[in-house]
Amino acid sequence: MTKDKAYRTVRDLGISFKKRMKVLGKEVKDDETPLVLGIVAYEILVLKGYSATIDEAMDIVLKDVVVYVKECLNKEKV
Repeated sequence: MTKDKAYRTVRDLGISFKKRMKVLGKEVKDDETPLVLGIVAYEILVLKGYSATIDEAMDIVLKDVVVYVKECLNKEKV
């Protein structure tokens, strides 16, 4: 799976999650990005193992998140 497809997959999950939460009358902040909501949905709904495509997409996205966070932390140390 390409990174582009992985990010699209997780964003689509986030968009679906936000729509469903609104239908259920639950508040979702408008400033939450679809990507973040996709990660949240995956974790809250315990979707690991539900879809090989979503699992693969999450692996790709979360690896990028870890790299980004490490880079930010290293910049703070300087």
